[in-house]
Amino acid sequence: MSDESSTAEPKARSFASPGAWSLVPLALAYALGLALFPPRVTLISDEAQYIRQAVAFASGRTKVQLRDPKTWKVREELPSQYPPGTSLLQTPFVVLGGWRGAAWASALALFAMMTATGALLRRMELPAVYAALIPLFVPAAVLGRTGMSDVPSGAITALGWWYFIRGPRRAWVWCVAGFLAGCSTLLRDSNPLFFLPLFAGAVIRREQWLLLAASGLAGLCVRSAFVLALQGTVFGVPIAYYPFTLDGFNARLLLYVAALTLLVPGGLVAALQYRGRRWPELFATTVSALLFFSLYSYAGQFSGMVRTIILAPRYFIPLLPALAVAVAWLVHRAGIQSKARASLEWVLFLGALTMSIAVHPVMALWAQRQELVVEAITHATSAESVVVTELGATAKYINELYGSRAVIGRDQVTLDELTAMRERRNVQLVFLDRSDSEYWRTMALGNSEFAAAVASRCQLAEIVDLQATASDRLRIWDVKNCD
Repeated sequence: MSDESSTAEPKARSFASPGAWSLVPLALAYALGLALFPPRVTLISDEAQYIRQAVAFASGRTKVQLRDPKTWKVREELPSQYPPGTSLLQTPFVVLGGWRGAAWASALALFAMMTATGALLRRMELPAVYAALIPLFVPAAVLGRTGMSDVPSGAITALGWWYFIRGPRRAWVWCVAGFLAGCSTLLRDSNPLFFLPLFAGAVIRREQWLLLAASGLAGLCVRSAFVLALQGTVFGVPIAYYPFTLDGFNARLLLYVAALTLLVPGGLVAALQYRGRRWPELFATTVSALLFFSLYSYAGQFSGMVRTIILAPRYFIPLLPALAVAVAWLVHRAGIQSKARASLEWVLFLGALTMSIAVHPVMALWAQRQELVVEAITHATSAESVVVTELGATAKYINELYGSRAVIGRDQVTLDELTAMRERRNVQLVFLDRSDSEYWRTMALGNSEFAAAVASRCQLAEIVDLQATASDRLRIWDVKNCD
């Protein structure tokens, strides 16, 4: 399996090519854009969970207080069942800038990911400018301004790979690499997928794999300690993940192949052809990630096409450092003249710079429309009312980040329970009807059927009917005079 003697590494420097300095303007442009167009609302339901947890941490708590809509008693519960690492990273920024400051954790993780990838490239004697593929990747550029775990996962993967490639002579470097691999589970359960081929390669090459294994176990223990403290169990509270299945496998595989070939220009092709240092590990990491997520049944299919392009390929953000190495290697092995190669690298840099700037006003425009939904719900509902809703569509809009509400899902309450609650206090129906996929059209139909059923027992007074976007319609009713 030895590969390091089979091919001589290409030299990193090319005539008139952007150097490692090119990552600095990318980071500055991205930071300036985020400062000028800060996030106003949470755009993803999972993002709301991470940030709610960070807000709790910033207040010195681990749980949030919520009012039970049926009993009206206050209860405490975890705002997030995801691993706590992302929320822990967000906490200092929440302390400094409120909950909207949480996005800066992802932005700094994006910078760290670029820096570590640039260092990895230079270690492998390749130009650092290929780290610009990271902000060029649309999901990374978008999620770098959210409270999601994907970009921090990419950062810890890039750091782990860099330390790993610095081996095998320094024992402490191997320990850091293994520890980062284990700690990556603090951010996302699937992150070890991007390290396992490196571990396997160390075993086969008879390198210091025992150090890797021991330090990796230590990192896992750190995750277990945090989860035990928060959730009372070493393994964490089970999350309702989507199942792994062969149904839809071909469609998901095609989507990911297209994303890794087009959104990371030539990325998948380069990874499959790469024969530089640690090529079996890089090849195995790419293929295993592609198969793993193609088997995973969620691929953003419940959202429209634009959202799917962002939500589905985001799983591969931790793969970007490996793809950057492969693309850089392939370009420098292709026999392209130095001036043409330099021109190509300038195009890469300028494309990444454009993306680093443009993503912020575009996302701010989208968030502005979503903010209309938040404002309408906040103004039309009351903390003294029971809010009945379809939680899948509204969880990111109705939570304590925007004000305390007693919320219950429409599938969690019967008509008899609803009428009984109406005798004691105000009840409101809040439904966000989406039409961007068959799933959401089915949910919207369910909303209408539920409202009709309530109308058969009670009077409904419509107070909001807002077409926030082409696919999102918000409707709110006051429930009155139930039989």
